[in-house]
Amino acid sequence: MAPRYPSFPPIMGGRIKLRLPRFDDAPQLISIINDRDVVANLAHVPYPYDDYAAREFIQNTYEKIKNKLAFHLFIENRATRELIGGIGWDMGDGEIGYWIAKQHWGQGYATEAMQLAIGYCRTKNLCVGLRSIIAEDHAASRRVVEKCGFELTGHEIQKFPARGRLQRVAVYELQFNKGTEQCAG
Repeated sequence: MAPRYPSFPPIMGGRIKLRLPRFDDAPQLISIINDRDVVANLAHVPYPYDDYAAREFIQNTYEKIKNKLAFHLFIENRATRELIGGIGWDMGDGEIGYWIAKQHWGQGYATEAMQLAIGYCRTKNLCVGLRSIIAEDHAASRRVVEKCGFELTGHEIQKFPARGRLQRVAVYELQFNKGTEQCAG
């Protein structure tokens, strides 16, 4: 019996689309997340990442979207249909985060995905703003959220499983009543 996927139309961008994860994405997801350079910047991901974790994440994503608790979407290259990353946001606290496969770093995919997510949240009136928590030493992600109009609001300490320690993080916020409509290029 084929798995049942919830109904959710993809969010289309110029080079990418944000779409629901599928169970057949699990092998690619595992490969990307198990890259030490990728997972080192993810606070809410177990390490090492295995098939059980991938399938549980996908199943939980369906439940969260169905109940409008959170949106976790995969970033797919529209031309090649390759999975290049993921982006998700929580409806409770508005926390948004993303990950990009290492071979796609520095190509603007994170900014484009963040732009699409921000636009979707605003258009659907899903929340009044978003919050991004980034490892303080992750300059590239800090630049992405700053380009998208997020403002630094403070610092915290969070556990990063792949780093095996507590990590100082920068907290950024974007309030929709005063932020930019789209990310700067």
